[in-house]
Amino acid sequence: MPTITYPQNVIWHKEIKPGYLLENFGLRHQKRLRATQTKLSTLNIFHTIQLISNSFLDKFIPLYQDQINTKNNPRPQNIEKTLEKYKGVHSCYGLLLYQDNKLVGGALYIHKNNRITTAFKAFRASWYTKGLQASPTLYAEFLLYEHAIVHGYTLISHGQDRNPYGIYSNIGLCSFKLSLGYNPIITNKTSILEINTETINTTCLILRTPKKYHTVTEADLFIHQNNLQAVESVTQYPTKLFVKIHILEER
Repeated sequence: MPTITYPQNVIWHKEIKPGYLLENFGLRHQKRLRATQTKLSTLNIFHTIQLISNSFLDKFIPLYQDQINTKNNPRPQNIEKTLEKYKGVHSCYGLLLYQDNKLVGGALYIHKNNRITTAFKAFRASWYTKGLQASPTLYAEFLLYEHAIVHGYTLISHGQDRNPYGIYSNIGLCSFKLSLGYNPIITNKTSILEINTETINTTCLILRTPKKYHTVTEADLFIHQNNLQAVESVTQYPTKLFVKIHILEER
């Protein structure tokens, strides 16, 4: 194989089924969400979803900036500049999630054409108290689906990630989006790059250029044997993304 081609970026799409919201999730996530929903009121967990305001941005932007700066190769985006581009063209909504009046996280959604797009999001890894099975990010995903259905949308775009994972975004982010049922796609405008695999010496997941149509269905995981267990969850969705594993030699 020494050379493969890959899209520089991928976009994640999912069709939402109106009706019983939990049917949009896998059985494992359904169980976690049900268990969490029974405890929301007793733990004073609540949320707001409103049209974007200065008040929302004052709360969300610092949270987003703090989180994005913890990533490998952070590429923070100018949120206010992005919103200016959509002003007067598309509606923009902001979600804020709280526990005991303390901010747990938030997200910014854009109602665009036939879909809702998650433009930005930032959530704590866990709640302020233990015992909730659904993470804040997973519960926010449930709220997003609910929001989409209320507004008559059945397609959600979960943002755009730079490829390869492991070099830019975390491989776990790809695993999470697959677990929620999203599909990675490319557009006609996506740049296609090439890499000599013999030069790869660090853990990374490369989503391959589709052989036909626009949905990415294959990927290559390059990893050292002792790190395999940490990212093997990305291999658990072969009907969506078939991942071929390549063990890197120790140097």
